[in-house]
Amino acid sequence: IEEIAEARTMAKSTIEMHLVRFVQSGEIMLDDLVLYSKIEPIKNAIEHINAGFAVAPVKEFLGEDYSYGEIRAVMATMI
Repeated sequence: IEEIAEARTMAKSTIEMHLVRFVQSGEIMLDDLVLYSKIEPIKNAIEHINAGFAVAPVKEFLGEDYSYGEIRAVMATMI
């Protein structure tokens, strides 16, 4: 993702948002973006926090081992 962002002179978060749309549409699989071992902990945190689709509280709960992009990607599959 970082290489794509650099090559296109875009922010990493912009590329992640585009990829999240592909996850939502089924064009790419969630585990193509997020390590399989991180998916369930993210889902559990989202359900535990119960903050709707606010990413920041989930990120704060999970800590630095999880990125905003990973959390958004998992959230996209829970809609």
